[in-house]
Amino acid sequence: MHRSIRAGVLRLCGALVAALVSGPAFAASLEVAPTKLVIDGKTGSATLSLANRGTVPIIVQLEGFIWEQKDGKDVLTPTDSVLVSPPMARIPPGGKQTVRIMARGDAKPGVERTFRLFASELPDPATNEARTIRVLLQFNVPVFVNTPVVAAPQLAWEAQSGDKGLVLSARNLGRAHTKFTKVEVVTPSGRRLATTQGVPYVLAGATRPFMVAGSFGPGEKVVVEARTDDSEVVIRETVDVRR
Repeated sequence: MHRSIRAGVLRLCGALVAALVSGPAFAASLEVAPTKLVIDGKTGSATLSLANRGTVPIIVQLEGFIWEQKDGKDVLTPTDSVLVSPPMARIPPGGKQTVRIMARGDAKPGVERTFRLFASELPDPATNEARTIRVLLQFNVPVFVNTPVVAAPQLAWEAQSGDKGLVLSARNLGRAHTKFTKVEVVTPSGRRLATTQGVPYVLAGATRPFMVAGSFGPGEKVVVEARTDDSEVVIRETVDVRR
């Protein structure tokens, strides 16, 4: 069962490839809400809503994974600490299914726990037709448990020049995650340069790199400007570029 991340990706890729070379294709009909789950000490649980917007029944499997960040990358580990009820559901056309999510296990006081919940649409033998391809979806939902109240993100920035541009690193010194909605570098000449990849989460205690295209010399001073999803305040910090 815990091979499902790789299996889910292979199912999705296989369906997309087959759709290009085979018969008619039908888009997947699964909808998942909300896109983020928060479990606090008062409620002890959260709910996820699954909906089938299509015209045939669908089967959905749900699995939890510990979510960490190491060497600037997300690392997911299968876990039984995320309790899902029900862990699998068959949803009729136009139907909905409410899923209850709980987290168990020891936690450090005042430190957020982070998980990912995968909701994967599986092939349904009862509705599969010959020479018909259905594109199966997999949703990846972040789950935050016992997030402490913080006044503002606590971040340390570093900038290092390289052959491919500037590597801008954000280290989260706080006890809760930070999600950036925008990260830019302002050069001494006033040019604004956005990061070349998305603006992801940085988990508590983790470091996440951002790439900025351009040429930067050692000792040059740049200004980092960033926004997060939980504050209107713009983060501004001057950083010395190092080699």
